[in-house]
Amino acid sequence: MTVHDRTTLLLVAAAGLVGGAAYTPASFASSHREAPLIAEDPAMDPTDFYMFRGPSEDPEARDTVTFIANYWPLEEPGGGPNFPRFATDVYYRILIDNDGDAKEDIVYQLSFETRNHAANDSFLYNRGPITGAGGENLLVEQTATLVRIETKGGKRTEQKGIPVAPIFTGAASYPAAGGKTSEQVYDDVAARAVTPLTTRGGGKIFLGPRDDPFFADLGFVFDLLQIRGGAPGGAGKGGGIDYLAGYNVHTIAIQVPISALTRDGSIPPHGKASILGAWTGGWRHKTTTIGPDNKRTGTGYQQVSRLGIPLVNEVLLPVGVKDFFNASSPKDDARNAAGFLQDPELARLFKLLYKLPVPGKGRTDIINLISFNLGVAPLDVPGLQPADILRLDVSVPAGSLNPRSRLGLLAGDPAGFPNGRRLADDVVDIAERVVAGALCTKGKTCDVDPVTVPLGDAVDQNDKPFLTRFPYVAAPWGGSAGTAIHGKPAGKP
Repeated sequence: MTVHDRTTLLLVAAAGLVGGAAYTPASFASSHREAPLIAEDPAMDPTDFYMFRGPSEDPEARDTVTFIANYWPLEEPGGGPNFPRFATDVYYRILIDNDGDAKEDIVYQLSFETRNHAANDSFLYNRGPITGAGGENLLVEQTATLVRIETKGGKRTEQKGIPVAPIFTGAASYPAAGGKTSEQVYDDVAARAVTPLTTRGGGKIFLGPRDDPFFADLGFVFDLLQIRGGAPGGAGKGGGIDYLAGYNVHTIAIQVPISALTRDGSIPPHGKASILGAWTGGWRHKTTTIGPDNKRTGTGYQQVSRLGIPLVNEVLLPVGVKDFFNASSPKDDARNAAGFLQDPELARLFKLLYKLPVPGKGRTDIINLISFNLGVAPLDVPGLQPADILRLDVSVPAGSLNPRSRLGLLAGDPAGFPNGRRLADDVVDIAERVVAGALCTKGKTCDVDPVTVPLGDAVDQNDKPFLTRFPYVAAPWGGSAGTAIHGKPAGKP
C-alpha cells in the first residue's frame, strides 16, 4: 500500500466521525499527550494508571492493592537545570469506587510543596553527591501532603511531610560505591522515600521519578497507523521499537490493604462486593492570577485530566471530544461515549487498511468490557455502571510481576488486564485485539464470529526489568547517560 493510498483511506474513515471531528492518529493504550489541552500541561498529564493485587513475589504485599499513577509523559532524563517535578497549587487524585456506581467512595488526594534551598547561590539541582531526600547537597526538594477522604462517611485523615525521591541527575551525583553501580546507589537513595501511611487504613506510598514502564512502538503508530512488519505482525516478530525506552515519568504509587478499600472491610468472595474500580486525575485552579513577579495565586479547582482503562480515552475517542472527556466524570461515560464504543473508528481503520474482518456498527462488547460483565470469569459481574475506570476483582489471587502471558485475560490469565492492570500487561496488543473483536461472541456480544487476529506492535516488554519490591517500577534513567538510553546507539540518528 502506498502512502497516498493509506492517506486516502484515513481521510475516508475520518469523514464518518460523529460531529465531523477531524481525524488524528489514535494513541494506543497510554495517555502520553492524548488530548490537545493536557498536552500543554505535562505535569498534570497522567500517562498510565495501574491497579493490581499483590504481586505474588512480594511477601509484604499480601492481601494488598497497589495503585500506580504516572504523570509527565516523555520525561527527558537530562532535562535540567529545572527538572520535571510534581506541580504545586494542584491536586493529584486516585479515586476508588467500591460499590459499582462509578462514583468515588475513597479518594487519595495529594498536594506538593517545592523548596529551593539555593536561593541566589546556584543554578544546579544539587551541589554534591545526594544521599537521600532532604540531604544537605540537595538544592531542590519536594514534599507532599496526602489526604484520604471517605466521601460517604465524611472521614478525612491527613499525612504531611511525605518525601519525594530526588531526581537521578547522573553518575557524579550518585557515584558508584561498594560494588554497586550509580543506578543501584540512586535506587537505594530513592527507596528511602518509601513511607508508611498513617492515614486511615494504613499502607505505604512512594513519590518520585521512575522509568516509564509503558512500552510501545509509537513511531510507527503515529506515522499513518502503521503496524511494523505489516498485519498481523505481533508476537515479537515484527521488529518493533520501544519509543518510551530511555524516558522517565513521575510516579505516585500507593499500596493499601484490601480490607481498607472494600465496603465491609473484608476480602469478599467473587461478586459485586469484590470489585474495586479506580482512576486517576489532576485538578488545577479554575482562576489563576499572575503577579508582576510571576508568582501565581488561584481560586477554586477544576478537573483537567483523567485516566482509567488504557483503551477508551486514547484509542476510542476522537480528538474533538478529548478535552471535554478529561473534564467529565466516569458516571457519565455511558451517555457521553457510548456512540464511539459501539462503532470504533480504529476498528474501521483496521478493516480499511488491513482488510481485517472486524465487527461492524452496533457493537456491545466494549460496553460490556467497561461494565466488567463479559460473561467470563472474573469479568462476569452484572449491575456495575459502565465507565472508563479500571476494575479489579480482589477475590482473584495475586498474579506475578512477570506473568506467564503478557496478554492477560485474552490468554486465560484471570489476574491480568482487563482485570486490573499489571506493569507487564501488554495493553497495546490487548487493546488492538479487543478493538478488532477478540472479545466478541456470536449471538452474545456481537453479531459476528469471534475475531482473534494477532495484532500487535512487536514490543512485548519494558526496557527495564521491574523491581520485586514496592514501588515495583524500575529506577529512572540518569540525566548524564547520553543518547544510547533512547534505544539506539550513541551518535546515530
